[in-house]
Amino acid sequence: MDKRELNKYVDQASLSIVDAMKKIDANTKQILFITDDNGRLIGAVTDGDIRRFLIKTGDLQAPIREAMNHRPLVLSENERNRAADFCHENHINAVPLIGNDGRPVDIVFKEETTTLPSTSDD
Repeated sequence: MDKRELNKYVDQASLSIVDAMKKIDANTKQILFITDDNGRLIGAVTDGDIRRFLIKTGDLQAPIREAMNHRPLVLSENERNRAADFCHENHINAVPLIGNDGRPVDIVFKEETTTLPSTSDD
């Protein structure tokens, strides 16, 4: 995934709830990964997280960091080959791949992964 494509799914914690909703709507994957001012991953937010936040507060202008999951599941960039199984095992639709500097370098989406069926010797 190139930088422009990655930016569809990543934004900073200062982003407002309403702007995060717009970005999630535009990327069609129902998730946004949140970074700090240095570009390091600090959270993830889904459309469901936002919906639950709005039911509690109704504040569309709050920063997304107030609604995000502060402990997202991640893999290091050299664990790409585990991504499909990781998504299935953890019942998640996407996993960010993180570089040594803590910045997202790619995102693997569950529906874009394939696993080979196991074979049995009957």
